Order: sequence, then structure tokens, then C-alpha cells
Amino acid sequence: MVLKLQVIKPKVKLKKNKITIRKGEKARIKIKKKLSSDQVKKYRVDHKKVVRVTGNGKITGRKKGRTYVTVIMKSGVRKRCRIIVR
Repeated sequence: MVLKLQVIKPKVKLKKNKITIRKGEKARIKIKKKLSSDQVKKYRVDHKKVVRVTGNGKITGRKKGRTYVTVIMKSGVRKRCRIIVR
């Protein structure tokens, strides 16, 4: 008896890869496609002075500039979103 296993490689896709906001304005990082069993573990900001992100993906522009927010899934998959604050 031979069993065949299908291994599904975890992926994540964001609705937008680039978000432009103004200082003080809010937006949200939305996930378009992921495995049904996978969940967001955390969000990580490269430059915390430019933008602030909450645990559920809401971003707030703090200072004019550019940065990246990385979405880290529990499976280990990462996806970056470019944030521009004007």
C-alpha cells in the first residue's frame, strides 16, 4: 500500500503592496489570500518613527517618510507592504 501526500506550501498575498497616507491618517493592511489554517502572528515596522501599526493591521502615519511593514504569519511566511507617509 502506497500513500501519497500532497504538501501545500503556505503563501500569503496582500490586497495592496503599497499604501500612501498622510500624517495622522489611518489605514489597514488587508490580506487577500492565505491558507485557511494560517493566521497573522505579528506585524513589524522598519521605521517606527514614520508609522505605527497595531496588532490587527491598522497603521497610523506619524511622520513624513517611507517604511515597510512586514506581515509575519504563524507558518513563518512573510510579506512586506511599502508605506509612504506624506
